Amino acid sequence: MTLARLGTGAVIGTRRYRTVIRFIEESEMELTSSTVERKASQAHDAVDAAAAKASERAAPAIDRVARAAHDTVDKVAQAAGPAADWLNQSAEQLKAQQQQLVDGCRSTIRERPLVTIGIALFAGYLVGRLVR
Repeated sequence: MTLARLGTGAVIGTRRYRTVIRFIEESEMELTSSTVERKASQAHDAVDAAAAKASERAAPAIDRVARAAHDTVDKVAQAAGPAADWLNQSAEQLKAQQQQLVDGCRSTIRERPLVTIGIALFAGYLVGRLVR
């Protein structure tokens, strides 16, 4: 049957039915949104608890890693100290040897300038021949 055949009583009944349906839908929405809020709150609390447990468990591991890193840095520093000293000594020795060589060359050039010029010309001639 259609609404026209039922008359105004059916229309009023249909309006009440629609109002009841709207009320139920709104109640379900409110119920659903309060449920969602409650579940979200529970999930938030669970995440906070898990983070706290993870933090408690991770703290000793982080301390161990930090201690190991500090120990490694200390060992490297202890090994690098003598190596740096050895390098400084070697550099000083090389500078001293260089200075001795330069002084020796200067004294030879001052004692025998013509022989030095001859050796330089001969060395230049040989290098020129080798390059061609």
